[in-house]
Amino acid sequence: MKTLTTLLLLILSLNSFSQIQKEQWMIGGNATFSFSQSEELKMSTIQFSPSGGYFFSNKLAGGMRVNFGSETYDWTDHKYRYSNISIAPFLRYYFLPAEQKVNLFADAAYGFAWGMHKEIIYSGSHTYRYNTMSVMAGPAIFFNKQTALEVTFGYTHLTRGPVDSTATNKLQVGIGLQIHLGKQKD
Repeated sequence: MKTLTTLLLLILSLNSFSQIQKEQWMIGGNATFSFSQSEELKMSTIQFSPSGGYFFSNKLAGGMRVNFGSETYDWTDHKYRYSNISIAPFLRYYFLPAEQKVNLFADAAYGFAWGMHKEIIYSGSHTYRYNTMSVMAGPAIFFNKQTALEVTFGYTHLTRGPVDSTATNKLQVGIGLQIHLGKQKD
């Protein structure tokens, strides 16, 4: 524990020159994984989300995220797999000054998705569409002027339709990488 505290203090004391200022660009993405299990059901989700954004003002960016996901539901007598793709505009805000080596951010997105549901045991399938709303937050650790590692903690709400209008809520943990581009502002 003492080593972890020392390492955290060292990282926080280092200066960096992150590019989270007006007229900068960022590209990157994150990956999330979730797993849950009960006596009757095992569920796993994996998602990869490339994104691109532009800083409209200092510390505030907007952009577009594309999500590629796969979910597996395994009951004792049924097994389902959902594959989906979604497009989601997002807004992101960084809370600390740009000079910080570690910064904190919050991100919100609302998107539209299309997917396919396949029942593996009985070989049935159908397509569906849904709306998704997500929020995430976490630290961005800048390795240099352009590169940040992100750890995200998030919540996603999905509403499927039109056949079944069920809603799903998920808590997720993810890891990502962002590349910040543009001329360094003084």
